[in-house]
Formats: sequence, structure tokens, C-alpha cells
Amino acid sequence: MAALLHRDEKEAPPDESVGATEIVHMDTATSAQDPILDTVNAKYTEDEYRRVLKRIDRILLPLMWLCYGTQQADKTAVSTQATFGMINDIGLVGQQLSWLTTAFYIAYLVGEPPGNYLMQRFSVNKTLFICMFCWGVVVLCIAFVQDFAQIVALRALQGLTKKSVTSAIMFIAVCIGNAIGSQTFRAEWAPRYVPALVICGIMYAVQCILFVLWRLHYVSQNRRRAKKIAEMGMTPEESIYQGKINGESDMTDWQNIHFRYNL
Repeated sequence: MAALLHRDEKEAPPDESVGATEIVHMDTATSAQDPILDTVNAKYTEDEYRRVLKRIDRILLPLMWLCYGTQQADKTAVSTQATFGMINDIGLVGQQLSWLTTAFYIAYLVGEPPGNYLMQRFSVNKTLFICMFCWGVVVLCIAFVQDFAQIVALRALQGLTKKSVTSAIMFIAVCIGNAIGSQTFRAEWAPRYVPALVICGIMYAVQCILFVLWRLHYVSQNRRRAKKIAEMGMTPEESIYQGKINGESDMTDWQNIHFRYNL
């Protein structure tokens, strides 16, 4: 008898009102469990914001300062090494000293696309760890070089391994400028290097113009996107909300029409 009642209960049609309530409840639960919607709709208190900010200041910023500051050493290492006798020790002549810097930034530039692909294809922390570890090994090997071929090869490897750590915060033209800039200080222009200084001044002016044009481009992009959003009939608040959802979906700024550049 109990088994029959149990079977009848299982076979009985569900009440429509109860089913509707359950469906709404499940939709709500699904939305709450969705990491994208949960991140966008989450509300945080001022105390939670302060706790996160303090943790960033105490942990993240010191680590960034240590990693990036240490890597900056190889940008000035060639000049320091030359001051302490590297030119005579390994027999550098002519423009070979300048080529050490040029080789570094050419490799840095060439390694950008595969480095960015690897960081997207695999875990970012593992990719950066491998690059930083290899970079450290290459830097240590410089102490044992005997000629120009060895040191220029190591400088190129330095550029390849370092690019993944700093590529996200550098304008790509910096690599091109640094690669060309080292070649402007030619040995026959010593000791004042007047032509080289003139060239550097011109390049700095071009750099300033490029940054202004870059900003104007982003201003134009913001206006164009705002116009499209208005044509779609969305309010600014709705656009901001949709932009957050698209951002949590790992869309790029080109793909996310609701994204705005901060200027």
C-alpha cells in the first residue's frame, strides 16, 4: 500500500502554480550562481573596499616594485658593464656596444606576439614565472661571456624572456625607438655626439605627437560608441551595466562596444 501511494505521488502531474514558482526560483538561483552576473551585481561595503586596497598596497605593489625594478637593471647594465671594463675584456670594437642594446629590443619586439599568445593560451602566472626564471638565468650567464657573439646572443635572449613581464604596460614603439636610438651614438661622433642628441630630440617630439594623436583617437572612439548606443535606444546606465557583463566575459575593448576609454 505504501509503495502504491509512493508510486502515485511520483506519477501525479505537478501543480502549475507550484511549477511556476519553482522555475522562477531556479532561474534566480542560476543567476546567483553565475559568476559573471554575480560579479556585476555584487555590492561591496566601504570597509571591504578599504580592506582590498590595503591588501594591494601591502602585498601586490611591493611585489610589482621588486620584479619590475629588478628587471630595469638590464636596461642600464650595458652602460655599467662598459664603465667597468667590459669593452676591453671581451674586445668590443666600433658599434658592437650599441648592437647589444639593439639586439635586446629587436628580440623584445619579435617576442611580443608569441609571448602574448602563450599568456592567453596557458596560465598567466606559470608563463610569467617561466619567463622571469629564464631571464634570471640568462642574466647570470653574462658574467661568463668571452666574446661579442656570446654576449649579443644573451642580450637577445634577455629581450625574449623579459618581454612577457613588461609588455602590458609599454607602448610598442618604445622598443623600436630604443633599438634605433642606440645606433645613433656612433663612435665617430664622440665625445659630444651632437648629431645623436639632435636625432633624440626629434624622436622625443615625434613621440609626444603620437601620444596626442593616440588620445584623440580614443576620444573619437568614445564618441562613436556613445552615438551607436544612443541609436540602439539604451540608456547610459544600461550601457555601463552591459559593458561590465561583457568585460567579465573576457571581451576585448574592440569587441565590447560598451567599453569606454578613460582619458
